[in-house]
Amino acid sequence: MLATSFLAFWGNVSIDVHSCLDILVSQSFLGFLDGGTSEKNAQRLLKTEIARINADTQLAMLKENKFTHMIFVAEPGACDICGPLDGKAIPVSELEKGINMYPMHPNCRCSLYGHIEMRYKAGGSTLDRETTLNQDVEQAEEVKQTSGNRQKQIPHHAYNSVKDKWLTAADLSKAKVSEQYYWEHDGNKYHIDGRNVIFKPIDREIEVAEILSKTLGKHVIQVPEVHNLNSLKTPDYLIDEVRWDLKEIEKTGKNKIDNAIVNKKEQAGSFIIDVTKTLMGIDEIYSKIDRIYFNRHRDWLENIILVKDMEIIDIFERK
Repeated sequence: MLATSFLAFWGNVSIDVHSCLDILVSQSFLGFLDGGTSEKNAQRLLKTEIARINADTQLAMLKENKFTHMIFVAEPGACDICGPLDGKAIPVSELEKGINMYPMHPNCRCSLYGHIEMRYKAGGSTLDRETTLNQDVEQAEEVKQTSGNRQKQIPHHAYNSVKDKWLTAADLSKAKVSEQYYWEHDGNKYHIDGRNVIFKPIDREIEVAEILSKTLGKHVIQVPEVHNLNSLKTPDYLIDEVRWDLKEIEKTGKNKIDNAIVNKKEQAGSFIIDVTKTLMGIDEIYSKIDRIYFNRHRDWLENIILVKDMEIIDIFERK
């Protein structure tokens, strides 16, 4: 009954807020809104009607001020209905609530802003710039939103995302990057000699050390490489006495990330996976990391820090 009343109410654009309240009150008395969901249903219906009235007001303003287009702004983490419309430029004359203008559905929290199209003599228009800007924003937000929503999207993954936990615990006053000019193994110290023990980190290793230190509030120690001495395996970093190794992923491939860490058990138990240079999408990257944690032959793997450009995207630990 509530759904039927809502649909009838939704289609009647002449009903105002007072009518909305009348419907809610009358249905409450009739028993249609009883039980544990009554308050939520009432709030949802009222919020949706307020959004509809706001849309009518904004549309009238757009027409009155001669705006030519509306730019749809989907809320962060938008649903499958609203997400595809984000950043779309829609002619004001074609706007229709529930089709290409908010509210697209009950509890819709999307919005819009107006645009007056001006055409260039050389071709194109100001809408071209709006489209480019929205694409840039969308790409920047994709990575941030994905890590935040990842736990909800993949219910049976083999890892836990601990990024928020680590960032909350970060003490930035302890952030520090230093160099260790020797490697210690079984009580023996192997000092840099320029031949068997070499300290020559590449630029990206230095950059990532700074990212880890400043973001996580950690003392990151860069260590030398050891060659030809009992086949010792050294990581790139020591963080809280834990071995971490940096792996840059530059190509795509079914097992590209796994291949980067396979046979590295003696070198490190935790890895920084840098996906700055790869063309793999973020969903594919998460899927590959998930499969690595599921792999019984990788039960020695502890943590993974996912890095792109100058940002930590996510941090994983085994469940």
